[in-house]
Amino acid sequence: MLLLGLVFMAMTLFVFILYGLFAHIISASIVNTPRVITHVQRAFSSIFAILGVKLAFTDQ
Repeated sequence: MLLLGLVFMAMTLFVFILYGLFAHIISASIVNTPRVITHVQRAFSSIFAILGVKLAFTDQ
């Protein structure tokens, strides 16, 4: 049972290391691409504008 627990812990560590490396690669590619940054900024501004309009028309 102890061996099974150690194998599980090692597999989990390996998966999280791969997950972190993959996230780093994707993050680096997004941060270094001005076109993607522009689209993300436009998406966030659109979402905030929509939420602002929704808030303006809510009843208290």
